[in-house]
Amino acid sequence: MMQKTLTVCRECDRPEKTVPQLRHLVILVTERCNSHCRMCSYGGETTADHHEMSTDTILSLISEAASLGCTNIILSGGEPMLRSDITELFHATCDLGIESSCALCTNGSLIDRRTASLLAEANPAGRIVLSLDGHTPDLHDSIRGFPGSFDKVLMAIDHLQQAFGNTDHIGINTTINSSNADRIEAIIDIVASLNIRSHKLVPAFSREGNQHSCLSGEELQNLFLQSTELKHRAENNGIELVNLSPYALVETGGCHIPSFLSYVDSQGRIYGCNVAKEGFGISEAPPVGIFAKYGDLEEVWNSDRYASFRTAAFHKTHRFCTPACPDITAHTMNFLHGPCSSCITNSRHHS
Repeated sequence: MMQKTLTVCRECDRPEKTVPQLRHLVILVTERCNSHCRMCSYGGETTADHHEMSTDTILSLISEAASLGCTNIILSGGEPMLRSDITELFHATCDLGIESSCALCTNGSLIDRRTASLLAEANPAGRIVLSLDGHTPDLHDSIRGFPGSFDKVLMAIDHLQQAFGNTDHIGINTTINSSNADRIEAIIDIVASLNIRSHKLVPAFSREGNQHSCLSGEELQNLFLQSTELKHRAENNGIELVNLSPYALVETGGCHIPSFLSYVDSQGRIYGCNVAKEGFGISEAPPVGIFAKYGDLEEVWNSDRYASFRTAAFHKTHRFCTPACPDITAHTMNFLHGPCSSCITNSRHHS
C-alpha cells in the first residue's frame, strides 16, 4: 500500500520554549446524549446526570480558565443541550470577554427556533458547531443511530442562521468513520450548499482495528492521500476545511498538546488530552486532577503530576498514545497553526 510520510520541520517540531500556557479548555458539560453514534461510547442516556458538575462549578471553571489566559473554550458532551443551564454557561464566556473563541458542540436535534434565539442572545459572537456525518438522511441517521436527525440538523442551521443573522457563527463537524470515509466529497458539497464556511473533519481512528466503526490504518492513509484534493474542493466552494492534514506517518516530533490544552469531563476530572479520557478501547489514563472549586485548575495545571503527563506525552510513552492517536504531532500542528510550507514540501510517498 502506498503511504505518505510527512517530515516535520524543526520549527513545527520544537518543544514549547516557555512555561506551559493554558490556551484551550474543552469541557464535557454532560456525558448524556440522545444519539447512539456507532463510533462513540456515549449515547442513549438522557436523564441521569451521573454526578455532573453543577452550574456554579462550571461557571467557576470558566472564570478561572479566563483568569489564567485561556482564549478558547469548547462546551461539549455528550449532548450539551440536554443541560437546562446551557445558555447560561454559553453566556458566561461572553461576560468574560472570550466569546469569539467559545464554541458549543451539539448534534442540533434540540435546537428549535426559540432555543436558537436564546443562544444568540446569550453569546452573540459565539459559535455553534453542529455534527453532520452524512450527505443523505439514510447515511447520517444510520451513523448517529437517531432517525430524523439529518432533518433536525438542517432545521437547526436554519433557526441559527435566522437568530444570528448569518451562518458565520455556525460550523460543521464531520466524524470520519468506516461508514462515510468514501463519501467525504459529497458531505463537503452539502455543507457548501448550506452556506457554511467552516467544516472540521475529525477522523475516528484506532490502530486496534475497526473498533466502534473507527478508521483502520489503511483507511486513514487513504484519507491523507485525498487531503489535497479535498482541500481544493472545499476552497472552491468557499469552505475552510479544518483539521484534515497532515494525518500521516511522521518521522519526528513529540506531543505538545498538554502544554496548552486541558480536557475536563462532566464530573470535574481533568485530563491532559481527550485520548487519555476516552481510552479508545485501550484503557483510560487516571485524571491529573479534579476541579471542584475556583483555584483547582491552576493548582492542577502547575502540578508535578501534570508535568509528568506532559513529559510522557511528548515522548509518546503513554499506553494510549500509539494505539489511539492518528498522529500526535499532526494534532499539535492543527491545534496551533497547521503544517507550514516546509513540512508539506518535505512530504513524500512510499510503498
